[in-house]
Amino acid sequence: MRVEGTAKLAGKPAALFDRLLDPDTLRSCIKGCESFDVDPDADPDARAYVATVKVGVGAVKGRFRTTVALSGIEPPVRYTMNISAKSPVGRANGTAVVQLEEREGETHLAWETDVRVSGVIAAVGQRLLGAAAKRFAGQFFEQLQATVGSGGDGSP
Repeated sequence: MRVEGTAKLAGKPAALFDRLLDPDTLRSCIKGCESFDVDPDADPDARAYVATVKVGVGAVKGRFRTTVALSGIEPPVRYTMNISAKSPVGRANGTAVVQLEEREGETHLAWETDVRVSGVIAAVGQRLLGAAAKRFAGQFFEQLQATVGSGGDGSP
């Protein structure tokens, strides 16, 4: 399943890029996030995280143990996330590419995912899953903007 979207954020890409890689910022911006930490089992030089996120899509709800490994990091322009999530209601595996570009003093962020889901959560249907993913991303970017403020440099 492919899902993509965009967001306009106040602030410069460099400041926002750093915040998008910060576990504390991510923990506070991801709805249903119970934990988001550097992966203790990963190579110390790798950008890898483990998270627990409680998610519901329609009547299907679950607590997902998620691993995220970053690659292709080109500050402050882009990075790729390799994501694996599992719970009793299913699994999700895929990639997400995030790109930032400064336009007229704002950051335009474009994201694109390619995710495969299985289990009970896949029974919800791709149409509902796609809409839920876009809503989830929209909530994330609203919270990110509230967290980083609108001071123009991306700082609170």
